[in-house]
Amino acid sequence: MILYHGTTYSRAKSIVAEGWIYRTNGNRAVYRNTEPGFVSLAARPIEAAEFAARAYLNERLHNGTQKLVVFEVDVNTNTVALDKKETDNPSTEWAVRHPEQTGPYRCDTDLPRWCVTRWLLLQFVSPQDRWDFIDERIELKDAGLADQQWRRSLSALQ
Repeated sequence: MILYHGTTYSRAKSIVAEGWIYRTNGNRAVYRNTEPGFVSLAARPIEAAEFAARAYLNERLHNGTQKLVVFEVDVNTNTVALDKKETDNPSTEWAVRHPEQTGPYRCDTDLPRWCVTRWLLLQFVSPQDRWDFIDERIELKDAGLADQQWRRSLSALQ
């Protein structure tokens, strides 16, 4: 099953270095509303980017260009379930504006780096630039971010 995980650039570098997308715990939560014990996943890249943007807000260092990463991951369907907390009370603009869509999901296991099939780096010069990009894509129903430069090799994040 192809899903998407959004995170900050610094966290993406750690994922590549450590070899895992770890389930959230109290020490790793960068988004305060994240429920511990799961990896958050989205059905669409734009929704993963929105989660990453919110996680970025909670990072301590906000210097220079704002970089977000969206990982496309191929996960075993037996380890994934709809995130009922999010489906019952959506927290992303995508979910609020498109309630007919499924997701987001959560995975109850750590994900090894090899399940990442490709990744996307999004860079913004300001918080307004970041939110304008996300809002524009939501309005256009451009959930796939197909015009962006997806990459397969993780070496640029090392």
